[in-house]
Amino acid sequence: MKKWFIGGLTGACICLLAACGGGGNNQSSSSGPVSNAPSEAAAPSASSSSSSATASTGNLVEKGQELFQANCSACHRIHEKLIGPPLAGVTKMRSKEWLYNWIRNSQAVINSGDTAAINLYKEYNQVQMTPFPQLSNQDIDAILAYIDAQSGQQ
Repeated sequence: MKKWFIGGLTGACICLLAACGGGGNNQSSSSGPVSNAPSEAAAPSASSSSSSATASTGNLVEKGQELFQANCSACHRIHEKLIGPPLAGVTKMRSKEWLYNWIRNSQAVINSGDTAAINLYKEYNQVQMTPFPQLSNQDIDAILAYIDAQSGQQ
């Protein structure tokens, strides 16, 4: 009985390690921010491309949710005005490059004379948005994917 129990426990551990990737030294996207959108990933087979894209998008949105909660949620909501504007649809209103610059240093965008930035600053009582220079393009892409995913849900 004891041998059967130990054998079963060992088998369960092996299955668990196999399911989790075995803990080897391979560098997977889960070790850091998700950096590859589905179009940048290695070309999957035709039968798995849609499920891979869905999984990649899901991972991007999950990472974006974590980053949004850690960096944005103190001042922003998706559908409501808070300290800052609601963010639903922001990717349809502004280019990605503009958003990268704004998120990393809104004051620099305002100081550059950008009319949209100046108007936004004035509309929100000249409250300066906290700069986030530490966020990579991939981090911001993840946050924007999360915002887009939430924009249709109220």
